[in-house]
Amino acid sequence: MKYLKNTPRIIAVLAVAIFCVQQLHAATDIWNAPSGGNWSENANWSTLAAPQAGDDVQFGDVGAGSQNTMDQAFTIDSLFYNQDNGSAHTTLLNPGLTLTVSRQASGDVLNVGSTSGATTSSTLVPVAIQGPGATLSLSGTGDLVVRQGNSSNGSHMATLDMSALDNFNASIGRMLVGQANAGASVNRPSGTLYLAKTNTITLSGAAPQVMVQDSGSNANGSQVSALYLGQVNFLYADQFRWGGQKGNGNVTFNAIFSTPSLVIRNSDQVSRSTQLAVGDNSFASSGNSTTANADLTAGTVDALIDTVYVARGNPGPSSGSCTGTLGWSAGTFDINTLNIGYQIATGANGAANGTVLVNNNSLV
Repeated sequence: MKYLKNTPRIIAVLAVAIFCVQQLHAATDIWNAPSGGNWSENANWSTLAAPQAGDDVQFGDVGAGSQNTMDQAFTIDSLFYNQDNGSAHTTLLNPGLTLTVSRQASGDVLNVGSTSGATTSSTLVPVAIQGPGATLSLSGTGDLVVRQGNSSNGSHMATLDMSALDNFNASIGRMLVGQANAGASVNRPSGTLYLAKTNTITLSGAAPQVMVQDSGSNANGSQVSALYLGQVNFLYADQFRWGGQKGNGNVTFNAIFSTPSLVIRNSDQVSRSTQLAVGDNSFASSGNSTTANADLTAGTVDALIDTVYVARGNPGPSSGSCTGTLGWSAGTFDINTLNIGYQIATGANGAANGTVLVNNNSLV
């Protein structure tokens, strides 16, 4: 009997073969059912196969305006909605099921927005993920991104509405709503995010981990980017920027939920978060102004934060101002340092106007 020697060449060949088999299972699966349908139907996908673990799933123009239904539990690599025709994608997760999006490589875990050449300053990218009794679970080092951009100011907006979803769990890098760095392909970003009924969100990426409206290049001053909190919200992150550079950002509880609550801690879910900024225009001299409003008066807040800025101003010499308002009615904001109307500019420009509203029996 001859025995196969365990030589380096054989090991290398086997490793390549295994890698190739794994690569065959990873695909970009694009929804291809104009009238909607079930995820489990192979014919509803561009690859003629329902998504598998490791697949990147996309929803473009085809099927927008019709409901697509996740009729059995799925695990995928990423989820993108990028239609540019203005119609809404509605994804229904059937009761008791979980959609797991587990990003194994770099890149966004969940992204809503289109960068196609057909977009204009009025392009809308509306998306709803729904599911009574269902769960959306995100994991990986990548981000949740909701933004639509254009070279001109306009009504363009990307929207992700999860208010009709019962559970949203995320352990990812960052949560970015209407945000784009300087030099990014998306300019003048606008986004709106409605969280689910119950949310547990742990963010461990680069600071700040939560951004609602922030543009390193140009802002879409005609639009407000917004984050609507659910009924139960656990936000675990080191730094929060609600209303950043050169634009308008709002954070509030979704009015459809009664007796909502918000807990803020660091990403270890126990210790104090480093910073919350409600209105922050302090990064570059700009003629654009920032307006931010964090209205938490409809619910209960339990926040443990080291430093809070309510309006941090433009460094000058340009004239862009910063206005920030933070309000809550019930619960406790445990803050070491509270800065209200923090002006950086030494001249008359770069004004910062901050307001803190504390109602009922709240503590600070």
